[in-house]
Amino acid sequence: MMSGPAADRRPGRRWESPGVSCDGSRSSLPSSLVAVLELFRGARGASLSTPRPGLGRGVPCPLEKHSRCSHRLPGRWIGMVRRRWLVATVLVVVALIAVGCQRPQAQQPAAPAKPASQVPDLGGRTIHVATDATYPPFEMLDASKTIVGYDIDLINDICQLANCKLEIKSTAWDGIFPALQKGDYDTVISGVTITPERAKTMGFTDAYMEVGQVVLVREDETRINGVDDLADKSVAVQRGTTNAEAATNFQKQKKVKTVKQFPTFDLAVKALLNKDVDAVIIDNTAASGYMGTNPDKLKVAGEKFTSEGLGIVVRKDANDLQAAFNAALKELKENGTLENLYQKWFVEWKPS
Repeated sequence: MMSGPAADRRPGRRWESPGVSCDGSRSSLPSSLVAVLELFRGARGASLSTPRPGLGRGVPCPLEKHSRCSHRLPGRWIGMVRRRWLVATVLVVVALIAVGCQRPQAQQPAAPAKPASQVPDLGGRTIHVATDATYPPFEMLDASKTIVGYDIDLINDICQLANCKLEIKSTAWDGIFPALQKGDYDTVISGVTITPERAKTMGFTDAYMEVGQVVLVREDETRINGVDDLADKSVAVQRGTTNAEAATNFQKQKKVKTVKQFPTFDLAVKALLNKDVDAVIIDNTAASGYMGTNPDKLKVAGEKFTSEGLGIVVRKDANDLQAAFNAALKELKENGTLENLYQKWFVEWKPS
């Protein structure tokens, strides 16, 4: 009985070429491999079925294309050649079926697409920023007179998300909010505490940091252990701050003897170091900054006695800026940037 392609050519059954998968469906074997199998099938058919004079089924002569075959092979050689063709054909078929039946390697799932930013696009506009660069580590001048600090890094990160450019200038605290209202600046970022009174005339972003007021004293101070020990003491503050408001209220309540107000906290701390005052009322984060710039000279007496949020200030009608800044702050909080900035400026930063 015939086997192979010839035997499969019966009515109702169509013989397929070797590009067939294990389950009978068409496979995706490479065309080059299919061609090789077809070549072997054709060669085998020729060797086993082509009659030769005097030999019955003969072996093709390698030189037949160019000259007549002038020799005849013995019968045992014919059988050996047939077996070799058969074995070679079977090996090729098995190899090709094995290749075709290999399961594709499991592909690694694609990484989830990064969610698109929800920060409103400010269209590349320039934002004029005011800051009082005397408040380390929030804002200060480095050795090259460049404004650096936590707030500066923060507003830069915000503008990267909101697609805006920055022009930052240091402005005296006394005139910083009037300059904003007049239109000289678009925003103020300078460790500004969010208060109901300020919110009546200015817009604020959501709080980007929670702080509390503390009592800063000299390192060798032993008389003051907290805010309750200031009744007969003099304190210094920066004018126009919530710290000044707290000190003034304490004075009205006879909890502080004298309040001295300065244009900057730099001058207030200098007065403390010079023993012109007994303490400075200041936010805990800024107190850490001044202790850093004056190592082994200052310390905090007691615990925080308030809890307040710091925000970025915009004009009351600047809803687009407020929305963009809030969205950016939300994203920076979620992706860990705010935590990294705090680590950089309030833990790792050391004054040069």
